[in-house]
Amino acid sequence: MRKFIFIISIFTCIGLGACAQPPAEINRLEALHTAYLTQQLNLNAEEARRFWPLYNSYTFELRQARAVQGGDVIGSDEKILTIRKKYRESFRKILVTEDRVNRLYFAERDFGNILRKEFQRRQMKRRGPY
Repeated sequence: MRKFIFIISIFTCIGLGACAQPPAEINRLEALHTAYLTQQLNLNAEEARRFWPLYNSYTFELRQARAVQGGDVIGSDEKILTIRKKYRESFRKILVTEDRVNRLYFAERDFGNILRKEFQRRQMKRRGPY
């Protein structure tokens, strides 16, 4: 159940952060995401060189899974979990330890939470004090 909530929160937050954003803002978010994950995983140059193409492939498959499943939440979650399991071993080969692979998934969730909080803060600022 905890993994289910984790997965839903990641994609909800990322979706909220990127929704209706101009292309420059999306590029900025992607750069921030890349920097955040690099810092959280403490990637060296060699690891980063091998990690980012794999991670980009992983995120592409996740986006496709969400788009194809449409309104079928359970089907979408199953597909997302399958993709995550598929890439787990590949991430482990690059990141070496299971702890670092888990940090990847936690860092994704945390970045999504940061985006969500920033989005909410900006919404409150836009509305003004009532």
